[in-house]
Amino acid sequence: MRDTWEIPKELVRVQWTEAFTTVLDGMRAELGLPPHCRLMPELHSMLLYETGQFFVPHQDSEKDDAMVATLVVSLPSAHTGGELVIEHQGRTKKYRGLKTAVSLVAFYSDCRHQVLPVKTGNRVTLTYNLLLTGDSQAAAAENPLVSELAAGLLTHFATPVVLPYSSRRGEPPTRLAYLLDHEYTARGLSWSRLKGSDTVRGALLRAAAERAGCEITLALAEIQETWDAYDPDEDEDAWYGHHEDEDPDDHEGRGSANDRQYVLQDLIETSTTLAHWIGPETGRLEDISLDLSDAEVASTTPTADMTPYSSEYEGYMGNYGNTLDRWYRRAALVIWPRGQGLRRPGRGVSRMGAG
Repeated sequence: MRDTWEIPKELVRVQWTEAFTTVLDGMRAELGLPPHCRLMPELHSMLLYETGQFFVPHQDSEKDDAMVATLVVSLPSAHTGGELVIEHQGRTKKYRGLKTAVSLVAFYSDCRHQVLPVKTGNRVTLTYNLLLTGDSQAAAAENPLVSELAAGLLTHFATPVVLPYSSRRGEPPTRLAYLLDHEYTARGLSWSRLKGSDTVRGALLRAAAERAGCEITLALAEIQETWDAYDPDEDEDAWYGHHEDEDPDDHEGRGSANDRQYVLQDLIETSTTLAHWIGPETGRLEDISLDLSDAEVASTTPTADMTPYSSEYEGYMGNYGNTLDRWYRRAALVIWPRGQGLRRPGRGVSRMGAG
C-alpha cells in the first residue's frame, strides 16, 4: 500500500511561527467550518519518499475522536514526480511540492488521495491530524432559513404519500432522512465534527427540527442502487455472461465501478437502510435496522454522484442482466415528530428519546 520511509516521531522537532495560526484559520474557512471553531494540528508522521516510492489511493482513518482532516506539509526539496492527488465526489486535484518553499495542503479525512511515484530526488513531508475544537452547531437558530425549513418539515409530515404504481395516497411519512455529503465512520460521526457544507446544513436542520417540534439524530445509512447499464467496451453482439476463458470462481474486480466505467441509463431500484444511529441519552453510535421508503429520503447531492464502496456488474444473461449494483454508505440527519417515536407502531417501536 505504501512504499516510503518514516522518521520516528520522537526524533522530529517542529517549531512554527505565529503565522501558522493564520494559515490554520484560513484552512478552517476554506474547509467550510464555522468561524468560532479552531483547527488544532497534531503531528502524525514525517515521511521520506525516495526515487520510485509512492502511496497508493486510500482514505485516512481517524486517529483521534476530534479529527476531521489531514494536513500535508511538503518541505522544500528538488524532486520530480511524487504529486499528491486528492479525489472527492468525482473531482480530482493534484499538488506538487516546491523546491525552495514549504507548501501546505489540507483535506477532509474521507477524501481518497495518493502520492504518485517519485521520479527523481526525494520528497519529504510532515503529516498532521487536524482536530476540531469548538461547537460547530452554534449560532444557527437566528438564520432566516430556519423558519422556512421548519415549515417544510411540518408540510412533509402532513402530506400523504402517493403509493407506488397507484394514484391512491397513503398515510403521511413518519420520518425524514436527509443524506449528508461527506463520508463518516462510526467513530467520526458527531454533531461537533460534521464537515464542510454538512456543518451548516446540520445546524440549520437541527434548529428547524426544534422549532417544528421534532426530534433529530445522526445516523449511518446503507444504500443500494440498481441501474440499467452497459459496458461500452463490450461488443454489443457478444454474450454478456462469463467468457469461456474466465474463471467463474474468480470475481476479483468483476464489474467494479471503481475499476471500469459503465454507461448508466435508468435507475431501476434503490433501497436505504439505517444501520446505526447516535442514541440521544448515551451519545454513542448504536445498532439499528430500519428500511426507509423513497418518500422518507432526501438529499442535496444525488447518491449516484458519489463513489460507491462496492459495485457489481451483471451482463446480459438471456432474460435478465445488463445491470449495475452499487452500494454506498452515507451519514444522515433523521427527523421525526416529537412524541411519535422513530418506527411505526406495530413494527417494533424505538422511542429514540421521544418525549
